[in-house]
Amino acid sequence: ENETAKKCFETALNLNPHSSQACAGLGEVLFLDEKDDQAKTMFEWGLKNNPANQFAQTGLEKVNQNLGLEDLHVSYMN
Repeated sequence: ENETAKKCFETALNLNPHSSQACAGLGEVLFLDEKDDQAKTMFEWGLKNNPANQFAQTGLEKVNQNLGLEDLHVSYMN
């Protein structure tokens, strides 16, 4: 089930690399697969593409908690 969702979000990103929702969706799939580092990257990309994306922000907060980081920690430089 997660693999199918992952492929759908990857396809969406191939069609629109700046899709904040596709980034956040893929981040959620990776989070559920316990791939926190990869999930963090996707949630961050989602926020970079759309800072108002609440789903990406919530995802980033929960993955950062798993990683022992501050809730809104980001790895990229603005």
